[in-house]
Amino acid sequence: MLAIRLLNSGWSPPMQSKKPGGEHRMLNADGLRSRAIRYLAMAFKARENGDADFATRLTERATELLEEAATSANRSTPKPETSPA
Repeated sequence: MLAIRLLNSGWSPPMQSKKPGGEHRMLNADGLRSRAIRYLAMAFKARENGDADFATRLTERATELLEEAATSANRSTPKPETSPA
């Protein structure tokens, strides 16, 4: 029920995860994909429980996370060097 209240309030989890020792780091593409998978799992459960609106919002957020993961992966992929012609 806490998740429902948080989502309804417009709360979104931070895009950082905590390292041991209290340091924060930005999630990489794999971390974003993992978070999206968790959102989709919650969406399936919400739909099973008859809460289609909540399931839709979770699915939309999962889609956003997957798009961020794709963008992040594209930025971190080195571009091939071109040889002088």
